[in-house]
Amino acid sequence: LEEGKQRIEVKGEKGLAQTELQEKMIDGKIVEIKQIGESKLVREPKTEVVVRGTKKPDRSTRREAGVVPANGEKKGKVSKKPTITSNQSNKPGKSGTISGFATSYNVGNVTSLGARPNASTIAGDPSVIPYGSTVVVRNKKTGKVIRTGVMGDHCPTAVKKKRGVVVDLYGANIGRVPVTVEWSKK
Repeated sequence: LEEGKQRIEVKGEKGLAQTELQEKMIDGKIVEIKQIGESKLVREPKTEVVVRGTKKPDRSTRREAGVVPANGEKKGKVSKKPTITSNQSNKPGKSGTISGFATSYNVGNVTSLGARPNASTIAGDPSVIPYGSTVVVRNKKTGKVIRTGVMGDHCPTAVKKKRGVVVDLYGANIGRVPVTVEWSKK
């Protein structure tokens, strides 16, 4: 497959968890949401496998087509896409590493799994980092650990691969930091 092209080898699917919640209302407004019992996994997520091309294009045909300038300079911007550096699987016992950016979030009383978020809650793309995984987030520049926690929420920005974001850290005040994320699931 030619460099810059990609195809989906295996279509991913979102998992499904069932959680029973109790809402407390005052004057018709929800003031508290409480999880009752444990969340139940109804359907395991399925990892999407995307094949990305690495074959260098034939410059002569690309130049004729106007894709590569005659002076040989490359067009385009530097990619901000996350880089996955190990085998991915949502099956128990798997681990992996991904590089990109971490951001913070402080909204929501309940995670996508129905639990209350706390300082160890990490949100990401569950098709890459399985729910319940132990996660270590390191600052890529300094190598220092920013957060150790559990993958417990869905991050729409990471799922859509926007701006290279791979994780959101609940309650952190970090802006946008380049990170390496390591995870393992027992």
